[in-house]
Amino acid sequence: MLKILVANNHLDNYGGSETWTYAIVQELKRLGHMVEVYSKSRGKMSIRLNMTSTPRRYYDLILINHNTCLRDLRHVKGFKIFTSHGIYPKLEQPERGANAYVAITPEVQKNVDHLGYRSSVIFNGVDLTRFDNNLQTHDRLENVLCLSHGDKAKDMVEQACKILGVKFSFITGRFNVENAINDNDLVVSLGRGAIEAMACGREVLILDSRGYMTEDVVGEGMFSPSMPDGVKYHNYSGRFYGKKYDVALIVEEMKSYNRSRGLVNRNYVLIYHHIKNKVQEYLKIYGQKIK
Repeated sequence: MLKILVANNHLDNYGGSETWTYAIVQELKRLGHMVEVYSKSRGKMSIRLNMTSTPRRYYDLILINHNTCLRDLRHVKGFKIFTSHGIYPKLEQPERGANAYVAITPEVQKNVDHLGYRSSVIFNGVDLTRFDNNLQTHDRLENVLCLSHGDKAKDMVEQACKILGVKFSFITGRFNVENAINDNDLVVSLGRGAIEAMACGREVLILDSRGYMTEDVVGEGMFSPSMPDGVKYHNYSGRFYGKKYDVALIVEEMKSYNRSRGLVNRNYVLIYHHIKNKVQEYLKIYGQKIK
């Protein structure tokens, strides 16, 4: 049994790094390890985790998100792995103080390497027991769930649904998002939301409007495992194709809905994003480096 600390700058909502933290903690606990969690900002997600305000002096392994946590834990002893989840936010930029560095995609790895830190790639992991396809989709598209962050994308998707006569729903800031995913045939999202929807055996339309990238609604289109690896390497962010969308193009994408692709998507996630495999990759780095 290892003593492990997992650190994330904020756990006050259910965003990408918060959900990553929750998933990896649950899998480490399942393996029998003692796990504590540290965060500068507590909230909705933190109440679901074994939090500590005063970390121990020593842990076998310390998994760190965000450079603020790397600074806070500089005096805590243990093997530290810093994970960078993106190329833009300042919090994600690596700094000195870790024993090993991880990037969630080759795109992020290039940024980490450019800043002078050698890193390994470990793709985002999803708990496939939680995100499961326990409800069947319809033969014809009947309902769409929008998880997009940008209002512009949300409004366009809603207009497209009205044109097609399908039910539109939108949620944000909700823990049990898997229930909403399983209530719908098609999910519109980027990044982790797209992976979670694929894990539930859903068709996924990858697009959003996020100000830090562009004011336009951009995306990759309906996901298919036959897409170039660049889509995965860019974390399903819309940055690979960067296709610009209007309502008419969204309507055309939705018309291509095919429920059979849902199972193909889940099998894809099983190969590339299973949290069990991702945890083993972290433990492998720890095992290799301490020899």
